[in-house]
Parts: sequence; C-alpha cells; structure tokens
Amino acid sequence: MKRAVLMLLGFAATLMGADLYYYNHGKKIFLRPQKGVATRSVGESERFCTDRGEEVTIAKRLVVKWKKGADIDALLKRYGLKRIKKMGIGDLYLLEADSVEGAIEAADRLYESSEVIFAQPDVAKRRRLR
Repeated sequence: MKRAVLMLLGFAATLMGADLYYYNHGKKIFLRPQKGVATRSVGESERFCTDRGEEVTIAKRLVVKWKKGADIDALLKRYGLKRIKKMGIGDLYLLEADSVEGAIEAADRLYESSEVIFAQPDVAKRRRLR
C-alpha cells in the first residue's frame, strides 16, 4: 500500500513540474517555486523552496568550470548562454541565460554532460539565526 501511494505521489509530482532541480556537490536539489513572493529585481531572479525546506533565490546566471579542450563557444550557442566574465584561475566563467529557468536547465544539462567539471546556477540561500 505504501509503495502504491509513493508511486502515485511521484507521478503527481512529475505532472506538476517537480523536475526543476540543480546540482550541489553532485546531489540533486529539487526546487519548488514560491509564487507571489517579490524579489528585488523582477525577472532577474526568482525565489524557490528546496526539498530540504531551505529558501533560495536563483538568478538567471550560472557558474561553469569547463574541462580542458571543451568547445566552449559551441556549448554557449547550444544552450543560449552569454559570457559575463571569466573568474579566477582556469576555465571558470560566469554566464547568463535568458531566464532563471533557462539558467537552471542549462546548468543541469552541462553538469550531466562530459564537458564541464561543474555547473551550478547562481544560488543565494536565505540565512537564518539559530
């Protein structure tokens, strides 16, 4: 019975768009949009609640560290990304997508490819006092 309920809940979550996630240290962090919550710059960032109950704000930017030999220009074109700036040492870049969802999706696809060491959207976590 429990198994059937869990399967039904998983199916319902899939239909409701619960496949919005990003990778953090190799683990998927699932996101649920927080509707009706204002952010400082409309269209530039959106607020989400993670499956861990944390509130995060995600911008339409992402940070990517490319593997040596990656065809960066082709990948930027494939995912509709723009270079903002090169950061630090090596092939670490701050990129921009057309939307927050586009940044999340591009970071996921890049992370799942063999072209990057890591890719993550620009995530800000809300700090809470203990």
